[in-house]
Amino acid sequence: MSKKILIMLVAVVTGAFMASVAMAVDYGDLGFNTRLATSGKTAGTILNPEGKGDALIAAYYDVRVVNGKTQDTYFAIINEDYVLHRNNTGVAATLRFREWDKSEEVFNIDIWMSNNDVWVGVLTRNPANGLTRITSPDNIIIAYQPTFFTVSKTTALSTGMDFSTDWVPGGSKNSVSPPSGFTSADLTNMGYFEIIGEERTDTEPSTTTAPILVRRLTDSAADCLNSLSAYVYIVRVDDGVSLGYNADAIANFSRNQGSLWDPFHLTSLTVRRFSANSSLSFHKRGCIKVIVSRIISMQNSA
Repeated sequence: MSKKILIMLVAVVTGAFMASVAMAVDYGDLGFNTRLATSGKTAGTILNPEGKGDALIAAYYDVRVVNGKTQDTYFAIINEDYVLHRNNTGVAATLRFREWDKSEEVFNIDIWMSNNDVWVGVLTRNPANGLTRITSPDNIIIAYQPTFFTVSKTTALSTGMDFSTDWVPGGSKNSVSPPSGFTSADLTNMGYFEIIGEERTDTEPSTTTAPILVRRLTDSAADCLNSLSAYVYIVRVDDGVSLGYNADAIANFSRNQGSLWDPFHLTSLTVRRFSANSSLSFHKRGCIKVIVSRIISMQNSA
């Protein structure tokens, strides 16, 4: 990883922790636990102003070349349980990127974080093919068993993985033409991304040497907490400009539903197309897209 990228990732992580420290009582968990205690019912899905949830929407990434000048997108995802000494607060989560034109998926992997862990990544434009490329030094899930996840810091991701054009307009599996003046590769250069908590795990790995194994939980114990937050930083160095923002947090997105993990997740480490009749986590795909459109509409009218 280059010195420039390392410096920017340190800056993103620092900003993310500053935002995290500023958070007080979490509204999502407060509503969930209070209503559960008083009525036996649980609070519904909310857009949490405190910035923490079990699903996140980062409404904008951008690696387009502007007036001949490149720009990069840096991001940090935080798993922070504010309840001290609570067990089993590791998180397996889907990290999914969508292009801006038709919201088609261009990249999707499963990441793992221990408690108080930060997963960092950088998006750049690959000049060889025009595709967006993601680079990260952190853990992804590479295999699963009924009782364990196998996690690893892969060489492929640490050196960079290109986004896919398969399902975007103009791609090999999409008969729709891209907008005028754009190629399918161009469409991967701007869009948004989602982080969806799939399953709660042990706080720390069960092994410290390869293969690194993380114990999975069962039933309600696998239910993800509202412990995720994220920070995004878009930088165009040559112009001396940048844009930073906190991801929108959806609290109680799938509380009391147990694990959202599906074995289909590991069919590819690049991009996965979800069918309409897949499991519960994928039924929420439409819900996420509606929420994104509402968030973008609110931001545009602000």
